Amino acid sequence: MALCKRVCERLRRRRGSSAEHLPAACVSPTACLLRKDRCLMASMNVTPVRRDADWEKARAIRTQVFVEEQECPPDEEWDGHDATSRHVLGWVDGEAVATARWRTVAYDEEIVAKLERFAVLDGHRGRGHGTQLVRTVLDDARRAGFDTFLVHAQAHLRDWYEALGFESTGRTFEEVGIPHVEMVRREDP
Repeated sequence: MALCKRVCERLRRRRGSSAEHLPAACVSPTACLLRKDRCLMASMNVTPVRRDADWEKARAIRTQVFVEEQECPPDEEWDGHDATSRHVLGWVDGEAVATARWRTVAYDEEIVAKLERFAVLDGHRGRGHGTQLVRTVLDDARRAGFDTFLVHAQAHLRDWYEALGFESTGRTFEEVGIPHVEMVRREDP
């Protein structure tokens, strides 16, 4: 509940009454998902990908979201970094519905955790799973010793990532025809 409330409050301050592309995790266009101090965000169990069967589920989710829905070319989606990344799956009622990965990269003269490939199946969006996935991946990278996190966010998700503590570096670019913005989150070690 506290996560939902914090994100809702941060978004309201930033966006005022405008609901344009607010993350449905915590806010709908007409009302917050907090009701009588009870958060209505659905819970998702997030686990590391450890078996081939898990990897196939993660791959299927990414194929559906990025290759089919967003028309990302398969050779761009399967970029060669999967073998050196840490992957997670999000489960709801025994079904894999979300995935993400993180890996180490050189950035600004240091080694940081780059968070990537956040994907939630269409029928499970708007329930807080994306926010929960980002929080879980941040925690995982923190446990590995990182305090700086990099994301190349799709530009329309900029406000959502800002609500999660990321700041734009000002660098914008296109990747597979989709506008992106580079964002960083730095924490005190």
